[in-house]
Amino acid sequence: MTSSLTARTTVLAAAHGLGKDYGSGDAAVTALSDVDCTVAAGELLVITGPSGGGKTTLLHCLSGIAAPDRGEVHIDGADLARLDDDARADLRRRRFGFCFQTLNLLPALTVAENVQLPLVLAGNPADRIRQRSAELLGTVGLADRGDAFPARLSGGEQVRVALARALVNDPAVVWADEPTGSLDSVAAAGVLDLLRGVVDRGGTVVVSHDPDVVARADRVLRLRDGRLVP
Repeated sequence: MTSSLTARTTVLAAAHGLGKDYGSGDAAVTALSDVDCTVAAGELLVITGPSGGGKTTLLHCLSGIAAPDRGEVHIDGADLARLDDDARADLRRRRFGFCFQTLNLLPALTVAENVQLPLVLAGNPADRIRQRSAELLGTVGLADRGDAFPARLSGGEQVRVALARALVNDPAVVWADEPTGSLDSVAAAGVLDLLRGVVDRGGTVVVSHDPDVVARADRVLRLRDGRLVP
């Protein structure tokens, strides 16, 4: 496990002096305070720390889902603050894949349709959509479940569908928030193997309390009370 980046590392995302607050007055809470960090190609980066420490907020700010109140985030050299909402959405669609803690699978769509959705939104041709979704479902071990609906799957299978959807556009970075949090040890190990496999194609950033996930990271960021700690 490394704690710093070499000069040859390709930086996919970089944050400088990030700060984020919620609420106002006496109810104000500082979620992030003066955070500097990077996301590099070819690494599994794990953000860990106590609950309420700012882990998910950092992931959201780095990936452009949320805007920081202070500091800067640069993706591919571009300052996210200088992009309008449409441009940030386009960047997320083209460059990123997401596996949210709540998964956000659409219950009225089949497994295959859930995986295909990013390709449909990106305007891909029908043949490409079918071929790529079938390929990804095979990769995550669900080749025979494409016609099923999410409610008919186990928790581990649902996470694998969410990962297939996150990977379907060949993203530069996959952002995963507690992907093993609700799984048994066997299912969690399978999901972690999939996340490790993503590293060969780009970077993977995982928010996790799971010590097994932390143990397999290439680099770990520890947050406590919104600050990075050793």
